Amino acid sequence: MVIGGLAAAVVGLAIALILTAGSEDAAEPIVRVQTETRTVTEAPLSPNRPKVTQFRSPSANILCRVTIRDATCGIKEFRYSPPPQPPDCDLPGWGHTLAVGTVGNGSFLCSGQAPASPTSRVLRYGHVLRLGPFECGSSALGMLCENWQTERGFVISRERYRVY
Repeated sequence: MVIGGLAAAVVGLAIALILTAGSEDAAEPIVRVQTETRTVTEAPLSPNRPKVTQFRSPSANILCRVTIRDATCGIKEFRYSPPPQPPDCDLPGWGHTLAVGTVGNGSFLCSGQAPASPTSRVLRYGHVLRLGPFECGSSALGMLCENWQTERGFVISRERYRVY
């Protein structure tokens, strides 16, 4: 279903509100925008329904993989300061990968590789992809991935991130 330019504005506004909802350590509530106007790509319910999908942002700076168990995005270039690297993570590239699963908040992952191919299909700005309980929305402001059942997830952009 394609709605048009309003969907891009709504996804962008939702990402902007989440990114500006306070620091990562703040106990401030997350502001969410509810709307019925957006572009959603969803696999039909069938025995052959895909169990994993890969995509990238139009800028190709963010690469994502969504399965029925988690949503993971990696960013090639960023300017934000990630949280301290855990002592048990000895892989290079800390701070590039975030994920959200079926329980708990979004979080950084210790990962030495991109979650998706750089030649993955493009999730255009203003579009939302849904697989299982996960939705990822693309905007010029960044990528938002959320478990819509738990309302937990993350937003990632070149300038900042937010986990909730």
